[in-house]
Amino acid sequence: MPFEFAILIGILLIFLFDMTSLGWVSHKIYATKKSTGLDTLALIWGVLCILALMGTKVMADEIAREYRLGWETLGEWMVLYACLLIQFFYNFLIFTLLRRTRHLFEQT
Repeated sequence: MPFEFAILIGILLIFLFDMTSLGWVSHKIYATKKSTGLDTLALIWGVLCILALMGTKVMADEIAREYRLGWETLGEWMVLYACLLIQFFYNFLIFTLLRRTRHLFEQT
């Protein structure tokens, strides 16, 4: 039972990060009245991450169900890791944008 709570907390934290970062990028674009290619990419990738997070949850449930039945779960693991890889690259992109923004404020 504690393992399920850890997974739930992890998914909720990822969702919170995704929503917060999408809000930050949207606000940044709105406040500056211009959009760079990275900002647009971050918005599109962020929406993709929200969808991939739903896929992550479904695949985790499917793996658990099929593992109990003794079925093969290789395909589900591949989809799960693909969804998590999308999330990883989005996190890297957001931290890159944060670092760039910090550099802009340090120069002024």
